[in-house]
Amino acid sequence: GGFLCRALLVLEAAHHRGPASSKRDAHLGAIDAACAFDAKTWRPPAADQHAKKIVVAIHHNGLGNQLFQWAFGKLVALDAGAAFAARKMREDEGPVKPQRVAPHTIEGWKAFTDVFGKASLGYQADADAKCAPLIPVESQYREKGTLLLVERPADSRRLAFPKQVQNFASSLQDDTQCISLLGYWQRYSLYA
Repeated sequence: GGFLCRALLVLEAAHHRGPASSKRDAHLGAIDAACAFDAKTWRPPAADQHAKKIVVAIHHNGLGNQLFQWAFGKLVALDAGAAFAARKMREDEGPVKPQRVAPHTIEGWKAFTDVFGKASLGYQADADAKCAPLIPVESQYREKGTLLLVERPADSRRLAFPKQVQNFASSLQDDTQCISLLGYWQRYSLYA
């Protein structure tokens, strides 16, 4: 049940495009019934808004990528005992210049928030208050109480991912207030 079950329903609905049919509707209805998911009442597990740290999942690209970004961010927050927030990528966080947010990022974010609601975005106001705006293209990965963990190829060429993971591990024990995650987070090893 819950979030990932609903994600399967969304992916199935996208896969079965075309005119509505009773067979398609019955298939999606069976998944929805098995999920026992009610989008109006479902809420992510409660997080402690007053935690010392917050994990921010920065969403970019299409809905499929954003599902991984949310799931990985949520797992990191739960493991770190931190509050959680999700937000759309800002213009200055793009991996190339001139910076811009791709149209499918905007469409994916709209689909994500339409399906899962604003409650799934966590404590965005706390994220804005605690997190310094770090810009990966400027090689800013750690400063002002914020750690930026970036897994995209363009960014890991600037600061190797193993070094970022070392910084991340130490940030769990030090006075870092914000851990921002920017990447695809689809490697099997991250969930095993």
